[in-house]
Amino acid sequence: MFNFPVDGAARWLLVALLAVWAGLLIGGLLLGKPDAGRRNRLPRPLRMALSVTLLVAALIWWQAGTAGTPLDRFGLWIVVGMAFGLLGDIFMAGLIVPKPKNVIFGILAFGAGHILYLLAFRQAATVLGLNSGPVWLWSWVIYLAAAALLWLLLVREPSRGPVLNYSTLGYSLVLAVMAGAAMALALQDAAFVLLAVGGLLFMVSDLVLGSELMRRTHFPSIGDVIWTTYTVAQMLIVYSSAAALAGLLLPR
Repeated sequence: MFNFPVDGAARWLLVALLAVWAGLLIGGLLLGKPDAGRRNRLPRPLRMALSVTLLVAALIWWQAGTAGTPLDRFGLWIVVGMAFGLLGDIFMAGLIVPKPKNVIFGILAFGAGHILYLLAFRQAATVLGLNSGPVWLWSWVIYLAAAALLWLLLVREPSRGPVLNYSTLGYSLVLAVMAGAAMALALQDAAFVLLAVGGLLFMVSDLVLGSELMRRTHFPSIGDVIWTTYTVAQMLIVYSSAAALAGLLLPR
């Protein structure tokens, strides 16, 4: 996944952006000071910078890697999906829509991003011949069942009202479809294993966030757990372009 099949300056830019992203994340966790609620060590500007860095990387992967190849739409959907992820970050931070309405807007933005990632994964499956029906079916069945059960056990809170409960359930199922698609690719091509890990980390991140929002779950640095799993998931999705491009070069 980290053997970047792109040429020239773009390759080094992608390496540099990955190093910047890792430096921001690790540095923030090690050097950041807990906020008043002991929720975050990573300050809000740094969290936004992590997503901006990944959006720039996605753009480079598209323009210097997948554009002009059969994976053109794969790269485009990853870019737009990451852009919706950044928009969701902005909503959840309360920078545009005030609380508590920001949660619904965040759910919509992240949900749109997952649908776009799903389109990207399906495009990769078509181009690379990773279309085993049983693998896709069982990946989705297992992930959807797991998502529904985990939502019931960790997120559902009737006192929060039907809108938030059904919204979080719907979002969990959309996320499960995306993560299940990543797993379906990995089961057919080991080069996508890290992408599947990204899908799983996305589910972990959003389960912890959903439990915090709905059930007021709290422990020290819960925000850092949410953000670390989330941004690593986004990085693995964005940099999965390496696996897709490598697959394009293999004889089929």
